[in-house]
Amino acid sequence: MKDEWNADNKRLMEKIEETEEKLEKRERAKIRNNLVISGIDINRNNTELLKQSVMAMLDKELGLKIKIDKAHQIGLTREESAIQKRLRDFAREERRKGAEVRVKYKAVEVNGQTMQWNNKEHKLVPKNRCRGKS
Repeated sequence: MKDEWNADNKRLMEKIEETEEKLEKRERAKIRNNLVISGIDINRNNTELLKQSVMAMLDKELGLKIKIDKAHQIGLTREESAIQKRLRDFAREERRKGAEVRVKYKAVEVNGQTMQWNNKEHKLVPKNRCRGKS
């Protein structure tokens, strides 16, 4: 019975590894033909305008006339990146003081107390004090 269980376990582990490999191959194939372009300031909600801007930029700068199937902005905006940098700097300083710190998206947890970024005040505030858009 134990041998049977071990054989089943081994088969299941092999199947899981095989499935993970297939999934990874699909992910790599999916991104193989992607092109990542940085430095374009555009409204992240308007994908059609983003497509047109990228096509125009590639035509003007590289002389390439291409068709774009899909375009979307990835990552953080410049403003969000700047905020996250300030949070990382704050966290580094708190760690130097001996605090246990976790950086989150627009928030920092210091010794179990969460502080959120407040866009109106442009600073970290205790989570229960954070009002408005954050």
